Amino acid sequence: MEIRNWKLVIVLMGDHVTALPEESLNNSPVDYIITGGDYDFMLLNLVDHLVNKTKLEPGFYFRKNKKIFNTGKFALKHHSLDTLPIIDRDLTKWKLYAYNNTNFKISPRSLFDVRP
Repeated sequence: MEIRNWKLVIVLMGDHVTALPEESLNNSPVDYIITGGDYDFMLLNLVDHLVNKTKLEPGFYFRKNKKIFNTGKFALKHHSLDTLPIIDRDLTKWKLYAYNNTNFKISPRSLFDVRP
């Protein structure tokens, strides 16, 4: 499989790009910047926008025809984490973080983790 034929969408999110989204767009080939802190829900909104053409929530910056646009200032909403899709533990390679992880005093676990 050749990566050259893939149509990749590059997304940045985090503290730096929230503070300076236009600087980040001007200095990198990124397609979208997510500002704010509700990243899980905003990333889901972006995927829905790209696949189903739904409206983007406030807090997105993007480039279109070499010009920078945004959807307005982000607004932290009170989303319910229960509405997010279940994490694919195999896709995220959960075993890399479950055992012998020296970053934690005890192994991190999810309340719903039923694996040994």
